[in-house]
Amino acid sequence: MLKAESIEVWRGQTQVLKDLSLELTSGAITALLGGNGSGKSTTLYALSGLVPLKSGRIWSGDTQLTGVGPRRAVAAGIAHVPQGREVFPTMSVRDNLLAGAATVKSRKLRAERMDRVMETYPMLRDKLHVAASSLSGGEQQQVAIGRALMTDPKVIMMDEPSAGLSPSMVDTLIDTIRRLGDQGLTVLLVEQNVGVAVNVAAEAIVLQAGKIAMHRPAAELLRDKSVLAAYLGH
Repeated sequence: MLKAESIEVWRGQTQVLKDLSLELTSGAITALLGGNGSGKSTTLYALSGLVPLKSGRIWSGDTQLTGVGPRRAVAAGIAHVPQGREVFPTMSVRDNLLAGAATVKSRKLRAERMDRVMETYPMLRDKLHVAASSLSGGEQQQVAIGRALMTDPKVIMMDEPSAGLSPSMVDTLIDTIRRLGDQGLTVLLVEQNVGVAVNVAAEAIVLQAGKIAMHRPAAELLRDKSVLAAYLGH
């Protein structure tokens, strides 16, 4: 599925990712964990073609994505839900969702994808024509995830999706991620909320200072108090 081989990313004079290799299990939910500054968000940016690699390679199946940019990454089935949601505030919910299918010429195909998003988030049906800025934080997160689903991805990467959400919206988010996994999507989930991550993920990867410190079953990670204290500050 999605694989990174020995990737390195620099931001200015600072090396953020150091010889990082990972391979996502097809159809599985994987949590990407680590403290602040460990390189979690940069990993997602690298995998989706939004930051250049200093070295290393990225593959989606047999398709090499190294240096191809975000448009080709989306075409290869990689969707990215950024931290902070980043909806287009003055655009309607409907237009925000359609932005995820901007390269799809078929009106019928766009309509089919919109129907699938409405099945996932039926509460958005009555809000399609209102500005995204009028929505609650949880509803905006639904729009951001829905926009990613409009690309018809094979892999969906989510960056801190539970941040700032009410407990009820966090429960809705957990249900959504589980449902996406049940539908066969490969999910890479960056979360500071370890409880959310291990609730939905089969596997957990822990980053420390731009390197993978460990990769193990998520439930096993939660039981290891020394790991939680050493790498995640819990």
